[in-house]
Amino acid sequence: MEKTIIKSLSPQIAQIRLTDTMINKYIMDAKQDTQKLAALFGVDYSLIEKGQKISVKGVWHDGSACNITFYRAKTRGDKRISISSLKRKAKTGDLIGLSYITDQTGKTYLAVSVTNITALAEKRAS
Repeated sequence: MEKTIIKSLSPQIAQIRLTDTMINKYIMDAKQDTQKLAALFGVDYSLIEKGQKISVKGVWHDGSACNITFYRAKTRGDKRISISSLKRKAKTGDLIGLSYITDQTGKTYLAVSVTNITALAEKRAS
């Protein structure tokens, strides 16, 4: 069911399974799918310097605003992503889906969806 939800969101989607460290430190590796999605918003990780950050406005699945920051770590230059309000919106084990939406004015935003695995399992069990 989770894969069906994710695939229906958009042709360009990035997926991140959340760990405790990601939730508590707001640090996630920007894998290939995340980098590809970032490119739609003019973010090219190959041009980002170590320690440099680029923020993009986004929207959570519930309609609340968030900031998504694409950056390179200061020390090793690892490609990373951070999403504001992550700790309030998701928990360890959840799957984050990053996609995009366009509003009535034509402005495009990064969209952040959360699939709560625990809630899905409990729903199936009942």
